[in-house]
Amino acid sequence: CMNLFEQEPSKRRLSQKRREAAWNDGYRAKVLFG
Repeated sequence: CMNLFEQEPSKRRLSQKRREAAWNDGYRAKVLFG
């Protein structure tokens, strides 16, 4: 999963991406399924 967060192109920090994925189902799907 951490590699998927690193590949996600937004400029957010890794910790922000993890927090957003925990709270937002749409963002989590975007990270997991592209």
